[in-house]
Amino acid sequence: MIEVPFLPVQFALALIWLLRLRRHRAQLQRTQIVAAGLLLLHIELVLQLTLVPLRINLGGMPRIANLVPLVESLLMLRQAPLPISLYNLIGNFALLLPLGIFLPQLDRKWRSGVAVFACGGMLSLGIETLQWLTGCRIFDIDDILLNSLGALAGWLLWRTTRRLRASSERAKLAGDGLHAPDGMGKEALVGGAETVR
Repeated sequence: MIEVPFLPVQFALALIWLLRLRRHRAQLQRTQIVAAGLLLLHIELVLQLTLVPLRINLGGMPRIANLVPLVESLLMLRQAPLPISLYNLIGNFALLLPLGIFLPQLDRKWRSGVAVFACGGMLSLGIETLQWLTGCRIFDIDDILLNSLGALAGWLLWRTTRRLRASSERAKLAGDGLHAPDGMGKEALVGGAETVR
């Protein structure tokens, strides 16, 4: 078994991300830059939790894969102590939850729940595949499902917060004697009111 230093890989990923941000910084709003920074930190943490230490098994041990959904999770709930089972299930669910919050703030193409769910699934699939290829951890379909659902839950949280903010803004404008139809931003409404005056 050999241990591969993963820190250079993480450093390279962070550098590529930051250079990309720098190139597009003129087109980005402050909230997008903050979301991009937080997303980078989140992905680094995910890699740290799931792949470090990165050990490659050269001893010929069999590689294990669970490809049947929910079987391993139900087995764990029945056989393992409850705190360990809940830690595993809740941990896998929460692992990519921040991804669903930060991604939609970066770009409009990530404002779909399907896109965020798919992104969470692809990231999780990549991690599980690498764990399986190294031969030190198992490939578990349940982890992919829980990670993807966590990303989707993060997106739902982001969308709910955004809608509540929009409702609050409309209520504030209505209190000022202005009414904002659904889908109309404050700027358009205020600009229209100034034109009438």
